[in-house]
Amino acid sequence: MLHSSFPFLSFLKGDAEEVSPGYINTEVIIIMEKLLTRKEAARLLGISIATLDAARANGQVSFVQYCENGSVYFTELSLQEYVARSTHRAKPREINTGTTFRNPRNGVRR
Repeated sequence: MLHSSFPFLSFLKGDAEEVSPGYINTEVIIIMEKLLTRKEAARLLGISIATLDAARANGQVSFVQYCENGSVYFTELSLQEYVARSTHRAKPREINTGTTFRNPRNGVRR
């Protein structure tokens, strides 16, 4: 059964033969995403590892770390959420504001 090889699934109790008649045993299916290393995640985002580490330290991107001071991994979903939070809408250009891009001239002509 699935829970014997994964101790964190200990909430699954018994096999179908061990349960009482009339009980419907439904197995919980957990879809685990592929975990990406820091290097893979940074390459996927197009940023440096230092920038990714800064975002992780600031709480901007979620990560997986199995033990304290252990390796850090990211899921594609957490990276998509980070990109969505970091995306800003373009501001519309103001039309006919009456200003120019030129600097005003002094009153003195040469």
